[in-house]
Amino acid sequence: MNRALSSAISWRHQRPKGGASRLEWRLGQAMALVSARALRRGLNVLARKHHAVVQVRSLGLIVGVEFKGAAAPVVKGLRDQGVLATKAGDNVLRLLPPLVIKQKDIRQFLEVLDAVLSTGAGAAAPDATPVKGAGGAVA
Repeated sequence: MNRALSSAISWRHQRPKGGASRLEWRLGQAMALVSARALRRGLNVLARKHHAVVQVRSLGLIVGVEFKGAAAPVVKGLRDQGVLATKAGDNVLRLLPPLVIKQKDIRQFLEVLDAVLSTGAGAAAPDATPVKGAGGAVA
């Protein structure tokens, strides 16, 4: 058992509901925590690579990626590649992966997002060309 998984298992929390044993319940929680960390770590790597990303926010596997520009082209690019994603506002990509997401699925998603961002999606629109007027340059 890896260190992150074993450190996330604790017996002092609430009882599981349904037929799951306490160990099964805690293992499920630990796996979701490990997945959330892997996703966040990968998104932070992409944020450093692509200047269109302003910020990565998350609460477990609920993730928001804020862009300098509109998130709609990023969502469209992801959907064109078979990834279900949506926006939260004009410039935030919202991700809600399943709790049982596998590491290989996270890696594949990050590869697709990297490719979409490499096309320039999410970047801010170029500045307007200044127009000279009587009072100087006007944007």
